[in-house]
Amino acid sequence: MVTSYLGLFGLEVEGVRVERVEIPLIQRDYAQGRPGPRVARVRQSFLDAIHAAVIGGEPLHLDFVYGDVIDGTLRPLDGQQRLTTLFLLHWYLAHRARRAHELPDRSAFGYAVRPTARLFCERLGDCAPPPASERLSAWMEDQAWFLHTWRQDATIQSMLVMLDAIQKRFDGADVDAALSGLTRGAASTVTFHLLPMEEPGTHEDLYIKMNSRGKPLTPFENFKALFERTVSRTAPKRAKELAHRIDGPWSDVFWPHRGEDQLIDDELMRYLHFVTELAEWRRGRPTTASDVETLAHRVYGAEADDALAQLDHLFACFDVWERVDTAAFFAEHFSLDARAETVRLFNLPDDGGVDLFGLCCRVYGEARGQGRRFNLPTTLLLAATLRHLIAKTPSFTARARVLRNLLEASSNEIRLDRMPQLIEDVDALIERGAVGEVSALNKAQAAEEEAKAELLRQHPEVRDALHALEDHELLKGNLAAFELDPETLPRHAEAFARVFSKEHWPRVTAALLTFGDYSRSLGRSSFRFGSGAAAEPWTVVLTGANRPQLAETRRSLARLLDHAADAEDLASELDQLVQRWLAEREAERRLDWRYYLVKYDAMREGRSGLYVSEEPTMGYRLCMLHKHRLNSNYRDPFLLAVHRESGVGDAIEDKTFTGYPNRERWLPLARSGAALRCVDEGFLLRAPPDEEHRRGFDRVCGEHDVSDWILRVEQTSHEGRPVDAEDRVTKAARLVQAMVETGL
Repeated sequence: MVTSYLGLFGLEVEGVRVERVEIPLIQRDYAQGRPGPRVARVRQSFLDAIHAAVIGGEPLHLDFVYGDVIDGTLRPLDGQQRLTTLFLLHWYLAHRARRAHELPDRSAFGYAVRPTARLFCERLGDCAPPPASERLSAWMEDQAWFLHTWRQDATIQSMLVMLDAIQKRFDGADVDAALSGLTRGAASTVTFHLLPMEEPGTHEDLYIKMNSRGKPLTPFENFKALFERTVSRTAPKRAKELAHRIDGPWSDVFWPHRGEDQLIDDELMRYLHFVTELAEWRRGRPTTASDVETLAHRVYGAEADDALAQLDHLFACFDVWERVDTAAFFAEHFSLDARAETVRLFNLPDDGGVDLFGLCCRVYGEARGQGRRFNLPTTLLLAATLRHLIAKTPSFTARARVLRNLLEASSNEIRLDRMPQLIEDVDALIERGAVGEVSALNKAQAAEEEAKAELLRQHPEVRDALHALEDHELLKGNLAAFELDPETLPRHAEAFARVFSKEHWPRVTAALLTFGDYSRSLGRSSFRFGSGAAAEPWTVVLTGANRPQLAETRRSLARLLDHAADAEDLASELDQLVQRWLAEREAERRLDWRYYLVKYDAMREGRSGLYVSEEPTMGYRLCMLHKHRLNSNYRDPFLLAVHRESGVGDAIEDKTFTGYPNRERWLPLARSGAALRCVDEGFLLRAPPDEEHRRGFDRVCGEHDVSDWILRVEQTSHEGRPVDAEDRVTKAARLVQAMVETGL
């Protein structure tokens, strides 16, 4: 049952009314106030979370308090640290708000650990804190009732440290409002789940069972004991079976995946966490609990309507691996590279191969940045595998391939809050092959999968070619950039593997542009092209849109692949292709932006493949981004090409830029400060600031027909737009050379 600290008192637990809380003898000292930086960080984080909850934030749930109630006294087996902190917090807030009369009797909270701690709690109930300006611990130690021996009592000293921390954290807070939020019972701003013992009086026996070695409990030992109790309240026979299986058959399953400590505790808990989250999602509930203890109680506890069914699911998810060599099973169906009979997996969260079960045992539940190390797509793949093994579904490899393709295309759709719907899609696909029932995964990719399935039904001979394309690192299952034509697909698949090998990327960035504008428009004058240095831009360009949106990309790619399919020396063929196209454009005197990007390697150096234009279309005023945002350093590709072509080295400043694309981008000469920038008509010039350099600047400008401060480029009209008829980069490079030779 969910309650709060004050809500405990008067609460009926299995017919017994709680009148007081006593920390039992078998428990350790109060530790949250101990000295040391690590404990201080834990203490501060805990108080920060409580403060955020009581001062108008989201309510805070503190997981379990577990114990038995005998003769009206709750003796917690687990949760004494939290209860002690809440006792101190309520005492402080109630006295500061002048509402101490709302607190339980002074003997309502105490320690059986030692009489000194019990007496301190009683004395604390009799006194009121000093003015806010005085430190609580110093004031208390100066009181007549504070015994000298308490200075050596670890629990009392820890309480004093915590009281000082509470005083500091809640300094200036609205204590009246904070206390009011804490006094709303189950609706309190700070709550916990009270789990009573099934058999009152077995408290010490259970603690001894859990801690018979006399050492601190491991997280697994603590969880195992609590979990067995949770299950025993739901299904007593299942609890005995659970204990037997954890110590028996399931241990054999997890032993090959044990950690360096030669234990399987963490591995078993991580997999249990996965199974329990999976159960929660299948119930249609997004996961909100961050810890497996709370989640397990919510799913398998007696309060859950479907607890018995969920326990059956839990046992099935563990039992199914008893008959499976996990490494061999996953190697049979998945691989990290492209193979004819397996499904290539991308973006796995570890370097330990394709054994998803073993990977789950190693890292499930661990964070990576703002996300999960065992990421959600991998979680869905493991869920699919479980569904297959438990339900004995047919055609698993084929259906897993379709699922892989859908997951790779659904980066925008796969979110934690949508996992219940995503699990429904996974189940429908693995159980029935029902791609048409997909509703949460990417629907455009689902349509692609149906089209590919139809192609394979009619032309099974193209299966190997189609799968080879799907397994390519740049495509990852998405073939929207290809015509699903049985006549051309095998030829294009073979050519694509050759053309798009990494060593050819720099050449392909030029060669593909000769067949058309294959870029993907991202809106707001942003355009994505392939990159000579990175795979991600190619993946975005070739797979980042639906089939209709990729029509021009598909046409350009098909022409390139047709051209390169039979080339013996591919690099030479691509170079010749580029040179022929440039010569044709020069003969036509049609030097648009594509001409410059194809001709000058420097203009394709942006690792991201991202260009931002000053106008809605690509043109002569561009930003070439190395990263993905304009607030990072980027290049003006035309100015960079002029610098490189001029060959003047550090006589020109090596300029990068930041900010909006319409900000002026000047390329200055290092000695004189004269500069130029690219505009539609050519290059706008800026004179040097001093008179000595100005005379040389004017002379060079006159020699190069500069008028109105513009180095004009001859232009013609094409499709209603002005297009260069001569090479502006070459013309500007000559001007720069002349300026440097003049001493500018």
